[in-house]
Amino acid sequence: MKKTLKLLSILLITIALLFSSIPSVPAAPDTSVSNVVNYSTDVIYQIVTDRFLDGNPSNNPTGDLYDPTHTSLKKYFGGDWQGIINKINDGYLIGMGITAIWISQPVENIYAVLPDSTFGGSTSYHGYWARDFKKTNPFFGSFTDFQNLIATAHAHNIKVIIDFAPNHTSPASETDPTYGENGRLYDNGVLLGGYTNDTNGYFHHYGGTNFSSYEDGIYRNLFDLADLDQQNSTIDSYLKAAIKLWLDMGIDG
Repeated sequence: MKKTLKLLSILLITIALLFSSIPSVPAAPDTSVSNVVNYSTDVIYQIVTDRFLDGNPSNNPTGDLYDPTHTSLKKYFGGDWQGIINKINDGYLIGMGITAIWISQPVENIYAVLPDSTFGGSTSYHGYWARDFKKTNPFFGSFTDFQNLIATAHAHNIKVIIDFAPNHTSPASETDPTYGENGRLYDNGVLLGGYTNDTNGYFHHYGGTNFSSYEDGIYRNLFDLADLDQQNSTIDSYLKAAIKLWLDMGIDG
C-alpha cells in the first residue's frame, strides 16, 4: 500500500512538473491587431493622407487639382498610401509607439476644382467630397495599394482605421447643376443621381445650415454639401454595401 502511494505521489509530481514547464499564453493586449474592439490603450496617429508623404508620384493629380509647390493650401499635394507604407517600413511610426493609424476617407472624390479666390481653387484633397463610395481615390492609390497598406501595417502590429462619411457627397447647388459635380453619386462608376432634379429622392433639400440654432444645425444640410437621405432604400442599401466592401478589405475600424 505504501509503495502504491509512493508511486502515485511520484506520478502526480511528474505531471505537475510537466504542466508547469508549458509556457502560459497571455491574452492579446488591446493594442494587438487581433483585438479590434478596444482602442482604449492604443496610440492612434491621425493622417491626412494627401498631406503626409508622396510615395508614388505617378498617381499625383494633374492640372489645377495639384500644387507641387505645396503653397496653395486647398490643392492636392501628392500624399498617398505608398507614402504611409514607406513611413511604416522605415520605423517612423513605430518609433513613436504608434499602434493604430486613422487615415482620410479613402473613397473616390470629385475631380472638379471649385472657385476660391483666396486659395486659387478648392479641391477634394481632404477626402470628404465623395462621388463613389465603392472606388478608391486614385490620387491615394488603387485597391491593391490599399491592401498593401493594411498588410504592411498589420505586419508591424498597427491597426488601420478609415474615415467613412456617409452623410453627404460633394458641394451642390439646387439651381445650378454645373456647380462642381453637383453632388452626383456613383455606384462603382455608374451614376445613381445628382442633387438637381433629384426625382428619386436620394438627397435632402433643406438648404445649408448657418448653425443659428440647434434645430438648424441638425435638420439642414451641412454647409452646401449634398446631404444623402439614408432612409431612402436605395441609398441605405448602397451605403451598407460600400462599407462592407471596405471592411472586407481588412480594415480594423
